[in-house]
Amino acid sequence: MKRILITALFIIFTVGLINAQQSSKEDLSIAAANPLADLMSFLFQNNLNMNYGPFNRNMNVLNIQPVLPFAGGRLITRTIIPIVSIPDFANESGKESSGLGDIVLTA
Repeated sequence: MKRILITALFIIFTVGLINAQQSSKEDLSIAAANPLADLMSFLFQNNLNMNYGPFNRNMNVLNIQPVLPFAGGRLITRTIIPIVSIPDFANESGKESSGLGDIVLTA
């Protein structure tokens, strides 16, 4: 599952780079200022919450936020994919659980 996810993200990122290289800098700056532009972006936001519970555990949430336009920019999808890593706050062993959080899709 992890290999498929990593491979898919790599392919999407590579396609985005190829498309970005074909445009000039001026065109990219104009498109970046337009929220309805036919432009892909892949944002990563990492949130580290430190010193939770009696054993000072750390919780981590990585949000992957791709913005993908379809139909010439007439349909733009914004998705938030959280990858969550949470330790066991109650036990001293501190076993860690990780996985996908609730995925939010906006179109």
